[in-house]
Amino acid sequence: MTEADYSKLKGVADEKHFDEFIKRIGGERVDPLITRSGVKKADYLFRDAGVVVELKILETEFAHTEEAEAKFTKLLNEYEGFEAAAAEQAIWRGALEILRAPLQRIIRKANTQIRETKQELGLVGYEGVLLCVNDNFRGVSPKIAESLISHILAGAHFRSICASIYLTNHHIEHPNRKDALFLWAPRYSPQASDKLQTFINELGRRWFDYSEEQIGPFISREEHETFDLTPASVVTGLRRNSQYVDRNE
Repeated sequence: MTEADYSKLKGVADEKHFDEFIKRIGGERVDPLITRSGVKKADYLFRDAGVVVELKILETEFAHTEEAEAKFTKLLNEYEGFEAAAAEQAIWRGALEILRAPLQRIIRKANTQIRETKQELGLVGYEGVLLCVNDNFRGVSPKIAESLISHILAGAHFRSICASIYLTNHHIEHPNRKDALFLWAPRYSPQASDKLQTFINELGRRWFDYSEEQIGPFISREEHETFDLTPASVVTGLRRNSQYVDRNE
């Protein structure tokens, strides 16, 4: 039997499928609800949960340019062979420098869309969620990408966003996990309610149920209260980027 090349297998985390999925689970698109011109609208509304969601696809809205890719490649090559801890810190600082500005623009726009949607529809007490889908932007590790979003959101300028979800539409691998994974990684602001965390956890479960319906059953699915993404990497081919780790040691 031919081994699957997970570097070429994608999920269904795009706007078309999210539109269908959100409608199926009781949400709705915001577009038909706001007719006044000039209002910057978020994507989805969950009335029962009191949640407004803005979807951002990083492949089309991120720094996916030849210049950025070249900078990342140069950065990684500079620290190839260095001791892991020292290289990680240097790469982290370099990634921040390259990606902070374009990613901050995306998050600022999402914050505005959520805020104006709540104002226009009178959604008092609703919580905003930024759903960031990495659709094939492979130039940075999962840890750096997810942490960049969290680091930017920690600023005081994005108060309409109570939580972010970082979702990969390509597979990642982790040295102490046997199977390739799609990542669903939520982060919460101090102002986020407990019910928002419950909502997002259930949203993730139902999203992967829907994904399996679309592309077939996953080999495995896991949930973790905490999960160290530091050694994780993007799947690049048939061979693993790192060896398995014996978790019993």
